[in-house]
Amino acid sequence: MGKRTTANAKTPAEPRHAANGGGARYRGLCGSAVAIALAWAATVQAQTAVLPAQAAPAPQIGVPATPIGAPSEQFAALQAPVVPLETFSPQTPLPQVWRLPPVDPQVVAHLLRVDDAAPARLPAVDNQVPSRLPPVGPPGSLLTERAPESVAMLPPSADGPIFFANPRDPGVPYESLAEEAAKEGAPVVPPGFKNGMWQFTTFRKTFLMPGARNTGFGMEDFLLQTTIALPFFTREKPIFITPYFQAHVLQGPVPVDLPPQLYDVSLEFRIMRQLNPKWGMDLALAPAILSDFQNMTHQAYRLTGRGVFLYTWTGTVQIAGGVTVTGRQDVPILPVGGVIWTPGPNWRTEAVFPRPRILRRFIDTDRAAWWVYTAGEFGGNSYAIERASGADDLATYRDLRFELGLERKTPAGAYNRFEVGYVFDRDISYLSGTPSFAPSPTVMLRGEATF
Repeated sequence: MGKRTTANAKTPAEPRHAANGGGARYRGLCGSAVAIALAWAATVQAQTAVLPAQAAPAPQIGVPATPIGAPSEQFAALQAPVVPLETFSPQTPLPQVWRLPPVDPQVVAHLLRVDDAAPARLPAVDNQVPSRLPPVGPPGSLLTERAPESVAMLPPSADGPIFFANPRDPGVPYESLAEEAAKEGAPVVPPGFKNGMWQFTTFRKTFLMPGARNTGFGMEDFLLQTTIALPFFTREKPIFITPYFQAHVLQGPVPVDLPPQLYDVSLEFRIMRQLNPKWGMDLALAPAILSDFQNMTHQAYRLTGRGVFLYTWTGTVQIAGGVTVTGRQDVPILPVGGVIWTPGPNWRTEAVFPRPRILRRFIDTDRAAWWVYTAGEFGGNSYAIERASGADDLATYRDLRFELGLERKTPAGAYNRFEVGYVFDRDISYLSGTPSFAPSPTVMLRGEATF
């Protein structure tokens, strides 16, 4: 093959050489066309076999792979491959194009596993707001649309928080221990108490009318106490600590040798445990000072406490028994015992000494419960005092009280209380042997607020 000398100059062999090259190029073009056609056919076959994960927002137009007829066939068609129309160009010949008929609601109900006769109950969300079923299926599928309102708007799983009567104080409703434990790992606390460190604070004012000038004896009591909870090795078993302060302003006749004020100061440490489903335990220890703050000898310091066990006999009957260490001069140890009977949610009888009660709930709303009750009380205490002569002595006041009370309590544990009572069998005695004095009966008024 010779080298060209000019652009138009050709050797005799060149035409045959050019003809051979043109045939090769023609065969190459034909092969490329066949390859492109085969690739196009493979692409079309792949698109008709698999439904795209992200289809266009109008999936109802397409070519179903199987005919659609009865509901059972519709259910099969929902799972069959569908070729979206937008995946083809306008020039693509389609053998058959139509719009899919609407899906039978029975098919949707079957897919969602919802029985029209007994709709499923969804968990309550956002304070019992009825929940709507979430969308099902991937975006662009036939199941993206929500179910009909009769299927999607389902009732909540509960009507609201369930409250039970407090086994020690039925006026304080509280959620069940299982529900308390389910709240983000919250510890199980004794009934009537709260999760967290701060429990409650109480203000109380008690007024005993003075009565007759020569035989009457009046008293005003001001009480303040706060209870906090701290983990006692674990949060599930807290110890309750209660600082306590009470002042007594006395209004007595001239013959009574008592200071004008008396004070109670104590710090109580209390644990409550459920030993097993039948037995419960309540233990408390409280160092205290009871004095007029003039006599601060050993007579003013006291160590009080109690130990009470509660046995659940039946679902409505409990038996309580134990002792209370009062540190009083007249009754240093006081027995605690009796029966607690709860025949229903609105009645409760606590035949337990030294404070028996009969309670009746007459109003119960979402905001508060109102209780009316009758109660008995063994009142009084012993105080270290300084006599008018300057001598130290120990004076003991004692009485019995019959009370009528009205109480309003909220689900959060706050309550207000008002009581009126009759105070009798009153006595004032001295450790030194000075003759005692018996004040006349009087009327008691008491108000209390706890939050």
